[in-house]
Formats: sequence, C-alpha cells, structure tokens
Amino acid sequence: MVVKTSVPPGAAGRDSSPAPEPDVSAYSEDRHALAPDDEMVAFPLDAVKPYPDRVRYHVVWRTPEGRTYVALYAHAPVIPPPPGENGPIGCDCTDHWGSTRYGEIQSDLRPWCPDVYREGATAHYAPDLFDGYGPCIQREVPGLFTEWTDARTVETGYSVEFNAETVATLAEYREVAVDVLSYLGVEETPPTPPSAAATQEELWVLWATWVREEQKLRGFILERLVGRDAYKRIQRDKRDLWERLYDCGYFQHGPVGAWFARPDLYLAQIRFLLDRSVPVLYKWTTFLSQNKSAAFLKPLNDAPPSRAELPAGVSPTLKRVFPAARPPPPPCKEHSETHEFLGCNATAAASSKRKGSDLPPDNIDRTKRVVFQEPDANDKPTPPATPRRSVPTAPRTPIRPAPLAARFEEALYTSTPRRRDALREPESPASPTAHAGAPALLSRITSPTASTLSSGTSSRESSPVPAAEGSSLIARLEQPVPATALGTIEVIALSDDLNQPLAVETEKGRLVGVEIQLLPRPDGVAPAVSVSESVLEFQIGGDQRHPRLIIRANGRALQVIKAAEAHGDIKKWIDCFFVALQYGMTVFTGVEVLATDVSIRRAFDSHDVVLATRVDPDHLPPARWATWKEGAKRIVSRPKGFRAAMLRGGIVWRIARYLNNNRAVESHPTAELYELGSPAPLAIDDKVYHDDWLSIEEERAILGWSGKTQPINIWMWPPANVWDKYSNGIWTKAHENWFRVRVQDLQTQYLGSQAFKPFMTGHDWEQHLRGWKKAFEA
Repeated sequence: MVVKTSVPPGAAGRDSSPAPEPDVSAYSEDRHALAPDDEMVAFPLDAVKPYPDRVRYHVVWRTPEGRTYVALYAHAPVIPPPPGENGPIGCDCTDHWGSTRYGEIQSDLRPWCPDVYREGATAHYAPDLFDGYGPCIQREVPGLFTEWTDARTVETGYSVEFNAETVATLAEYREVAVDVLSYLGVEETPPTPPSAAATQEELWVLWATWVREEQKLRGFILERLVGRDAYKRIQRDKRDLWERLYDCGYFQHGPVGAWFARPDLYLAQIRFLLDRSVPVLYKWTTFLSQNKSAAFLKPLNDAPPSRAELPAGVSPTLKRVFPAARPPPPPCKEHSETHEFLGCNATAAASSKRKGSDLPPDNIDRTKRVVFQEPDANDKPTPPATPRRSVPTAPRTPIRPAPLAARFEEALYTSTPRRRDALREPESPASPTAHAGAPALLSRITSPTASTLSSGTSSRESSPVPAAEGSSLIARLEQPVPATALGTIEVIALSDDLNQPLAVETEKGRLVGVEIQLLPRPDGVAPAVSVSESVLEFQIGGDQRHPRLIIRANGRALQVIKAAEAHGDIKKWIDCFFVALQYGMTVFTGVEVLATDVSIRRAFDSHDVVLATRVDPDHLPPARWATWKEGAKRIVSRPKGFRAAMLRGGIVWRIARYLNNNRAVESHPTAELYELGSPAPLAIDDKVYHDDWLSIEEERAILGWSGKTQPINIWMWPPANVWDKYSNGIWTKAHENWFRVRVQDLQTQYLGSQAFKPFMTGHDWEQHLRGWKKAFEA
C-alpha cells in the first residue's frame, strides 16, 4: 500500500520532516497534512496471541528529506510522528465545545500514544484504544474508555452521577484488577473509579483522569501478563479470571508500543517485544543497515537508510504530520480538505520537559548473574533464588565467574587500639602497590579520623568498627581485603544482542581522586551551601562516560576499595560498582539530566510518604515492628527506593537488603531519574549529575523515626549520619552480629530485658555506637 498526497493548502514551502530531535510544541500548522513526496508503504502481518486476530502492519515511511522510519507490528498502515522533547505529538483538533477528547488530561499523551522506550517502563504494554490513530476528537470511537457521553449520567437534586450500569461496569473493572494483581503477587492499588460530581464538567474531568490512571495500571498488569507470559498460567489455572480479563477489554486492543531512539543498543529487547506483538518504531539508519544483528529491522521494501545529514537549504524544523490510510474521520472546518484523505493521531504535546541530556540505559539484557541469600535468624543456608526482575530480560552473559567472597581472604582488620609507636613508613619504597596513582591518592585519603584516634581504649576495644592499622596507607593497601559480612549481591549490568557487554560497565580504568561539590537541597537536607569533598572516581581514560561512578569518602571505604583494586579485584567499571555494593559503601552513579523546577516538584511528589508509615512508640512491640516493616518495605520495594537505599550504604543499605531478599541492583539509575532528575545532585567540574535518591521522609521511614515526641526525635535504628560517623564506612561481621541481635530484640522485646531501648534519640545512638560492647549486653 502506497499513500501519497498532493500539496495541502498553505503547505508550500514548509518542511514536514518527522525528525524527533527538534521541539515542536510551538508549531500550530495542520498536523494531519502530508508533505509533498512523502511516501508510506504498508505490508500486512499476522497478529500474535493473546491479542485479537487483526491484521498488523510493517510500515515504511520515506520523507522527502531522506529520512526512513519503520514501524513493526503497527496497528494501522501509518506511522505517528516520532516523539519530541515533550513526549508524543498530536493534533490540535477540538469539538464544537472547543475541547479535546480528554481535556487537559490529554496534554500528556503517553497513555495513548507510543513514547520513547525507557528501561523499566510499562507504558508500551498499555492497550492502544485508538488502534494506532491516537485520541483525535474528530474520530468517533465509542466505548467507556474512549468517548464521553451524557447518556451514562443521571442528574439528582445535588449532583450528577453515573447510571447504575456504568457504576457496575466500573466496579467490575476495579475488582478484576484487584484479583489479577493478587494472583500475580504484586502490591499495586487500582485507581478508584468516579461515581458522582457536582456538575457534568466535573464528572467528565474525573472520568478522564480515571481513564489515564487505568491505562497506566493496565500497562503495568499487561507487562506481567504478556511480557512475562503470565497470561498462559491464568488461561490454564484460572479460567474464570481469564474470561473476566477478556470481558473487561484487557486484550481487546493490542499494545501502544514504543519508539526506539537507539535501536542498535536495544536489539535483544526489540526481539523480545516483537515476539509479543508490541509495536516497535525506529529510524532506519546507515549504522543499522551495516549491523548484521539488526538485519531483522530492515524495511521490507528495501528502502535506503536515512541520510546522515540534511541536504543544503533544508530546515531541520519539525513539521508534525500524521498520514493515514483508513476510512477518514469527519472533516473539521479548518482542515476539511486534509481530513478528507487523512486520519489523525493525537493532541497537543506535553508542556513539561521530560528527557534529559543523558539517554536512559540502552538495553535491559542482563549480565553479572551472581545471587545472594539473606541469612535467617538461625544462619541456615538457603538455596539461591532467581531474583524478581522489574522488566523482562533477554539472554544473560555472566562476566564474573565466582562470587566476591570466594576471592577475598577471610580476614578482618584488627580492632586493637591504635598506638603511636606503631606509626612507621614501609621499610622498602618499592611496594607492589606504589604505582603512579598512589601519591595522588595519599593526598586525598586521610588517616583515621578523630573518633578512630580516641584517647580512651575501652570503647574502641569493644567497638565492631575496625580501627586503623599503625602504618602508612600503602602498607594498609597490601593487607588482605576484609571479608564481606553477607552473601553476594547480584548486580545487573547491560549487554547487547550478541551477549557482549556494553559500553562503560566493562571497559578498563582505574580509581583516581576527584573533587565534588555537594549542592544545596531544596528539601532542607544538609548541606545548606555547596560543600567540597574528596572522593574516588572510577575513570576510563580521558573519556568520562556516564554514569560517573563515585565512591564517597566515608571512614575506611576509600582504603578498602583501593586495596581491592591493588589486589586485582577491580579492573572495570562494573567490578568497582560490584565491590562497593558488597561492603555497603556510599556510592553515586551520576548522569546528566535536564531537570526543571516542574520536574523536581514531580520528583518530590513521587517520593511522598504517607503518615501511616510512622511508628508509634506507644504500641506493643509486635504492632510496632509490623508498622515499621510495612512502611519501610513499601519504600524499598519500589525500584527507585531500593536502588537509592542500596547506594546510600551503611544501615540504610542493610535494612534494604533485609526487606528485599534475593533482589538485584541495577548499574544504571531508574527510568524516573532520567525523566525527572533529583533534588540532591552533585557537581563535578562545574557539571551537575543526578542519581536515584531518598527523601528525608523516606529515610526516616526506613530507619523507624517517630515524631510523636517532638521536638525530640527518636529512632528505632541509628540515624544514617550517626551510623556513618561510627561505622567506618564498610559493613563487617561485627556490624552484622549487632544487626541480627537488634532485629531479634525489636521483635521480642516484651520477652526480654526491660533495659532494652527500642527507640533512642540521635545523641543516645551516638553513645550507643561508641560503647558497642555495652550495647550488646543491654
């Protein structure tokens, strides 16, 4: 099928190239118009179960400017315009009331139109309610999700309500969602459907909001049903639930699909999505045409790849178009001639910036498959389990043959008091670790802190924090690396379609000292002003690729990580990330994001903590423990919360491991971080970098903070800054023994000594951590 149009009225001299790079929100021309010589060719494809047996299309779009776009398994024989910087692009058509189909809710088209693919997102599995044409109000698409009608409402003396049939249907939708989420074992709350409002307009707004949230929920559910093949189990074991899902329209429409800005880095995932009939859209480039692994993406009509550069005299400005080849929608006044031939896509683009200067991770194929077990109270070994993955994965490539604990010697730094007469330089300067990087490192890593050099010996002798040895840094690096206190944490890196490791994770480099700036946070968390800090960064030559891997200067963390490098356990980016996580160090994986005031506000909203998570110290120990555990797990069970807690290190790291047994840590920040940014960035060489973060309320909930005794704050667990001050930057076996005793005491306090303190102030925690031996006896 070839679709060509003549020059639409007023289109002469306008560029209509569909390049995704420019921001198109300022344009207002007819977005239904094809440019002269635009050409689309569509080839029918068979549908894939469990979706309806409808024709899908392989569509090739060749523009006059020499760009070639391809859509695989498209619902219609047309291709929507690539997303701009503000998300999917649509038309400006309105009804006779001057409104779009969903009103202001339609300013963000992601629930209805394909957006740029992001790791961990589920929006591409959401049902395409408009079968590839978008929610233009000029097209009639009857249905509870797609069309508002006053016929579903009844007016009472005080409000406007949905009629009984509509209320029953909405209730059934919610009940089915609850049942399928329960079957899948996923904690997610379905949106509450609207029932009544003061006016028709208010009820319409509530309905549009519910449709948007229901679309997001269905994408979330279908990612598990289709993306993880759970629907087959439901078909076999829960036939009644399967029929209810079908009746509620979960499989009435195929998925929305996704645009791939860099398909060469997503080949494995594209294959995975195509096997599940998810539409995939991309630009066909010379690089793809030369990649043998990308042969399956080749246009069926052998269209040439897109030109590397625009020809002279052609403007790169984006003209938004959406040609169609189905029965036309009713014409509107302004676009009667163009609507006569063309369908349309969607409405105006979103107004807030969502994409950063760093693209999200380019593949979700996994590597470094090493599983850890969480030791139980009796220290009984449990068989390793495959971690639950946030997104489906393609074949994996293990790049570490043995767990870290098996390679490190079973030795800890001694905890005897530091003596001044033991201070001496190594006898021979020809130390095997005295390489070119040692002098720079020595100037940045300090000797033990004031707490380590405490004049008293009683508290240090009983402390689980390893004291510094009486020797120079180079001599300390020659000592055996301390053994990890827990099983190995699984780390997820990236690989390509050929199971070869990607980019920054597996290139060799070394640790070097750098200066960072801790920038002020808008939520009041320290620092109040910019503060400089010396840290270690794993650098790969002179090309600082992202994420930039930073190891924060906390206690002896820098000494241990540098010692691991000296012993040959750190040669690549992923090795450094892996080792730091095993010891609970504070890690930062910085990426550049175009964060705005709007996106930061959205980030704060997404990290909001409900008051129900706060622990009441007046409750009995079992209820108190259950409240804390439920609230903390709610935070660290989310991908962004778990990753931020694991990179925070220390006591927060240990609690996150306790509440998320057998869960992997991903090497790159989560999709939300790339989208919204962080209010807690770092600056390196005048560039600002973002990473997954915890709000002050989230950290308090994880550590069992109670505000009931205000203005005095009490904590079930040590405040993170207090722990950092006395833990010496790594998690040892002594810390682990203390943690297990603390967990047991918090659950069974009513059976133990009355001297046990379930809550302490920050000052009390400082005293407690100074005298660790006394704390064990309490």
